[in-house]
Amino acid sequence: MRNARRITGRVSIGSFVAVLTVGALVAPASASGGNMEAILGGHLGGQRQAQRVAAEANAKGFTTQIQEINPHDWEAEIFNGGTKSQAEAVCARAHAAGFPHCLVERENHG
Repeated sequence: MRNARRITGRVSIGSFVAVLTVGALVAPASASGGNMEAILGGHLGGQRQAQRVAAEANAKGFTTQIQEINPHDWEAEIFNGGTKSQAEAVCARAHAAGFPHCLVERENHG
């Protein structure tokens, strides 16, 4: 009976420590954000405008994705799915390439 209690106690403590360890590892990743994006020109008024911005970015070596938020709100993304610092680095490259406006934001839509 004593051994059973001792084993149960050790399993409980081990489980608690494991939960704390996993929580400590997950918290920094979620705090830094893994779903940030960098968009050129801000939120654009239409598909043609987004296509023009994307074509200019493609000509300067950026990979772009055009995304419709709603019929009057489009984005020309040059980065999606990383951390804030990664998105900021891509925006810094965009500024150096002559793009006056690059916005870093959390991806909250499709």
